[in-house]
Amino acid sequence: MGVGGRLRAVLFAFPAALAGLGLVDREKGEDAFELAVPVMVTGTVRTVLRTADFFMVSLALTDAAVAGLEFAFQYYFVGFGLALALSSGTISVVSRLKGAGEDARADLAVKQSLWLAGVVSAPLMVVSWVAAGDLIAVLTDDFATVQQGAVYLRIVMLALWFRFWALIASRALAGSGDTRTPMYVNLVSVPTNLALNAVLIFGLLGFPALGIAGAAWGTAIANTLAAGIFFWLLLS
Repeated sequence: MGVGGRLRAVLFAFPAALAGLGLVDREKGEDAFELAVPVMVTGTVRTVLRTADFFMVSLALTDAAVAGLEFAFQYYFVGFGLALALSSGTISVVSRLKGAGEDARADLAVKQSLWLAGVVSAPLMVVSWVAAGDLIAVLTDDFATVQQGAVYLRIVMLALWFRFWALIASRALAGSGDTRTPMYVNLVSVPTNLALNAVLIFGLLGFPALGIAGAAWGTAIANTLAAGIFFWLLLS
């Protein structure tokens, strides 16, 4: 048995133990666990990403930049929350239609969700670009924090539609029973995000040191990359 087989045996000891206690049916428990593990991996790597963002900004910049990053995140999470709500509806509809064998209607549901993503994200992108400073100023009166937060918010929100797209595509695949592909996409986009952040925040490899703007551009580019990969996968 290879390393992958041994790791799988260790992981699947958990549903086997639950089945041994009579709490779940072993086959159904293993099926559910197989779907859940990639989702847990994806959630973990994205948590690591946010932690690394704050760590790198704290090393390179001032306390005001760290505070600005946190305040900007609060508005970014408004968009993320809306994307999560839309994608939750998508996974529900897609899973139901796929289970009923209505693949064409499931595909239509995904397309409609992607169009809705544009409708919902576009106003948020415009408002964040035009009024970033005013939005951050609602949360703090520190001038330096407002400046740093506004820089991050303007840039990162430029790719909000791509974040919507990636999340909806990820949930659509999960609704069809495929949680591994979204995990693989995140295992490409998240390290890319980390690498770009390091390069652009600190000015490595000949690039200029952009500070908090570098963190924003790294995230925006990585979100665009993830959306592009999902777009290619959905068309293939």
